[in-house]
Amino acid sequence: MEKKTMRNEEQVTPKEFLERILNCDKPIIILPHEQADIDAYATAWLFRDFLKLRGKKAYIYLDSPSLELRRFIEALNLKTFSDDYDRVLKMLEETEEYCLLLVDIHDYRRFSSSKIKNLVEKSTIIFIIDHHYGQIPREKKIVAYRRFYPSSCEVALELLENEKEFAMLIKRKELANALIGAILFDTNFFLNAQPRTFYHISELVKNGDLKLVYQILKEKQRELPERIARLKGAQRLQLLKIGNTLITVSKIGSYESSVANALLSLGADISLVVSRKKENSKRYIRVVGRSRKKVNMAAIFSKLAKSLGGVGGGHERAAAIQIPVDRIQSEEELVKEIIKEILKILQNALS
Repeated sequence: MEKKTMRNEEQVTPKEFLERILNCDKPIIILPHEQADIDAYATAWLFRDFLKLRGKKAYIYLDSPSLELRRFIEALNLKTFSDDYDRVLKMLEETEEYCLLLVDIHDYRRFSSSKIKNLVEKSTIIFIIDHHYGQIPREKKIVAYRRFYPSSCEVALELLENEKEFAMLIKRKELANALIGAILFDTNFFLNAQPRTFYHISELVKNGDLKLVYQILKEKQRELPERIARLKGAQRLQLLKIGNTLITVSKIGSYESSVANALLSLGADISLVVSRKKENSKRYIRVVGRSRKKVNMAAIFSKLAKSLGGVGGGHERAAAIQIPVDRIQSEEELVKEIIKEILKILQNALS
């Protein structure tokens, strides 16, 4: 079982992490990444319920759930945590102090919403539970528990498995189903699973319904805009070759991850999908990468982000990078520079 951490990152044991978060004498706001997916949602839910069983005030701030997550919640009639959301807004209005727990994300600089940035800025301490590669910023007081497992909920399950409340938590059918969905979703239906993944599933299926959750996730229908984006991504692709490795580069406005996955299914070994983003008055170039080769995309993107002044990270075979556009440099020039640098690193990695 892999328990790697990033170089220079403080390593804490499950016991140390739990002691620190339970010693927090303020309410704890649990914050998933923007466009929260099933894994972020289930991880947040698991930890919220654990903290409440320990007598803590804990609230999930689910601001912008992804379409996939909204469909999943609706299909299984799961919690939306709307009361938690309202409570957090009230806390912010009353300038109440709080601790923050980030789940399924470690770099708070990647948040684009000014509301969420404000939430991060005003927190007294940040706790992190995550499974992605990438450097953790150190501008704020941070306690992180990060293991590079296929899903964040597996990291959370490991944290809690020796606690007396654990058996009670996973007996909750709705929560068990959410956790099963998270593992299925983030492991691509076990294709990226590790041995430990099956242990967690074996415990969850005692009370959850694996068959039902599997069917709900497998029978999803893609919306028309996403289908159009996937077709446009294929139409616009540029095909490159390094040895026997086929690399596609394409540009699209949205659904970058879906397009990158689609290009792999068409035969690419590595797919790079570029998009231009604008948040408030700032412009960014975002590149999503996917790989079927044994190339650490997250390490490549993290290294490049550091040199270009952006943020990047993810998993070995699925990662993303976001670089701000300099006022002097045109977007097109920046796109060319980013792709050129990625290809240069890939060439060295593949040779």
